Amino acid sequence: MNKLYTFLVLALISYKSQSQSLVSSTLLRHYTNSDLQAYFPENELDLYKITYETLDIYGNLDTASGAVTIPSMNCSAGFPIGVYCHGTQFEKQNVPSNRVEIDAGLFVGARGYVGVMPDYIGHGESRGIHPYLHEETEATATLDMITATKELLTQLAKTTNGQIFITGYSQGGHAVMATHKYVEENLLYSQFNILASVPASGPYDISGLTYEGMFADPSYDYPAFLPYLMNAMQMAYGNIYTNVSEVYKAPYDGYIQSWLDGSLTLTALNNFLPQDVDTFMEDSILLSYDNDPNNRIRLALEDNNTFDWNPTRQVKMYYCEADHLVNHENALLADSVMKSNGSMITEAVSGGASNDHFGCVQPSLLGAISLFESLANRCSLASVNELSFNDVNIYPNPSTGIVNIESYDDINEVHVYNSLGSLIYHSKKTFTKQSIDLSSLPNGIYHLTLKNTAGVKGTKRLMIQK
Repeated sequence: MNKLYTFLVLALISYKSQSQSLVSSTLLRHYTNSDLQAYFPENELDLYKITYETLDIYGNLDTASGAVTIPSMNCSAGFPIGVYCHGTQFEKQNVPSNRVEIDAGLFVGARGYVGVMPDYIGHGESRGIHPYLHEETEATATLDMITATKELLTQLAKTTNGQIFITGYSQGGHAVMATHKYVEENLLYSQFNILASVPASGPYDISGLTYEGMFADPSYDYPAFLPYLMNAMQMAYGNIYTNVSEVYKAPYDGYIQSWLDGSLTLTALNNFLPQDVDTFMEDSILLSYDNDPNNRIRLALEDNNTFDWNPTRQVKMYYCEADHLVNHENALLADSVMKSNGSMITEAVSGGASNDHFGCVQPSLLGAISLFESLANRCSLASVNELSFNDVNIYPNPSTGIVNIESYDDINEVHVYNSLGSLIYHSKKTFTKQSIDLSSLPNGIYHLTLKNTAGVKGTKRLMIQK
């Protein structure tokens, strides 16, 4: 126990001693409420690209980058922070700081959060090749960007209220787990007050379910993932191979490494490689992995699994059963192991049995936003036309379709609008209590506008989530 305590203290001192700091910030665009129509904005926002100091995979100081969304109005109580960790990218510049995969950041920014979207080490402005699914650098690049974002807020005479919420999809799900796990195990909640994390469709069990999934089908659609992962483990540990020919068969050993420089798309890499992974991987490597528990590749991958820890803050994992890219059993395994470790606040939730990897995105992110908004202390914004008449209760919210409205005053008109501003439901009927059926609507966020008999109107946001 004393050795464990000493390790944790040294880890904490080591983290605090690093010189994380904001290097630069560039305003990329100002978004008006009209620009943000699809996100039901509560405020306008500014999108920034920032660069900041962090450590690379070799422990050397590096300059990383990312995108930040900041609400335009002032909030004396401070804004909560909403972090989004992006999915797998092979192209070095296909990242949030170049306005790629920023919808989640715009969503949280439009709703009164500061949005933080790291590019990760080896992407964007960071030097070298991205160390794919490397747990520690996913975590430190994310945490150091949060620190740099707080510095930017200070420069802009704004502040945060200290609350942090994290979500991410696919690789981003792994990065969310890595970040939350790092904070938990290094006792860093006083610096990074993560109230909840929502990892979605992530490969938490790299050494087992994820690795095995690459070989389960002779026609694996994404063979480029395997050399991307092998290269990352070689970068991190230096012992996966002394020569690439030990891992890859000819002629692939001659050019696989050059394909991982960040200039090619995932589609191009997958087209260059055969879908049968056995065709380009050396048989001896595969046999050793299957039969030797001390195989160096297995040990490296096990070191970057993110499912075996004991969270004391809420972790809600989304998955979809028809996901053939990332096995949904990753979430179920993580939930089971965390609970067996003693955690009482983890949950694995299906985003839809028929949804594949791409169809699972929307329900997962809507679920994340719903959880965050149930916990976040957000500013009361004058720009939002919330219900101005008294004692109106709309429940459940989120709803699977049946919505109950109870009011002290008589309501005589109900309108429901979708994200495009189109009217999709209208009722004229005087009531103080009524249920409306919106079960035919797809998952999403809607505006419910009510008018009472005195002619007073107001709007409430409603989430449909089935």
